[in-house]
Amino acid sequence: MFPYFTTSTANNYQTNIYLSTTGTAPNGPNATNGCAFDGGYVGTNPSDLKWWPAKDVYGNQLNPSNAYKTVTTDAQGHITQGGSSPTNWTNYHNGVLNATDNSAYVARSNTTNPVYVFAIGLGGNSVTGPPDPILLQRMANDPHGDLYNSTPYYSACASETGCITYAGQYQGTFIYAPTSAELNSAFLTLSSQILRLNQ
Repeated sequence: MFPYFTTSTANNYQTNIYLSTTGTAPNGPNATNGCAFDGGYVGTNPSDLKWWPAKDVYGNQLNPSNAYKTVTTDAQGHITQGGSSPTNWTNYHNGVLNATDNSAYVARSNTTNPVYVFAIGLGGNSVTGPPDPILLQRMANDPHGDLYNSTPYYSACASETGCITYAGQYQGTFIYAPTSAELNSAFLTLSSQILRLNQ
């Protein structure tokens, strides 16, 4: 997975990423030249990695057939840097979103232990905006639009590009709380639904 500047094959995070020549701590002054994680680096450039595997260690797929986000892969199915850019953070990020969504899909596919997924998205002062309602709708397998705010923040899944629900899987609930003031109500709503399922 690592570019040419590393020759390490050890399954050790510090050895692989930092490659300190003097045994100093990660982010120390002697980290290998050319490594983006050399202690002075700040940003979202994953140039130290050439690709990510098609599945994470738990078996969640980064590019499943029902993928939420489009990713670029190589002939082996690895999630690559994408295009001609050696710094395509977006491709890796999309793969992570897909794995997150896929983990909920796989959990709901369990026929031995029924699984419902409930999600709360908290708004606030984030500079990147509120949480992704389509991802959270997909994870909860919630076909409904925003039923909990007087001004709806998102539409029904069927009318959202990229949103999928599965009729053969249990349907949970996604609630968006614009601020922390609405969290108590969101938790009470979900807890009443969970108690009803347990009866």
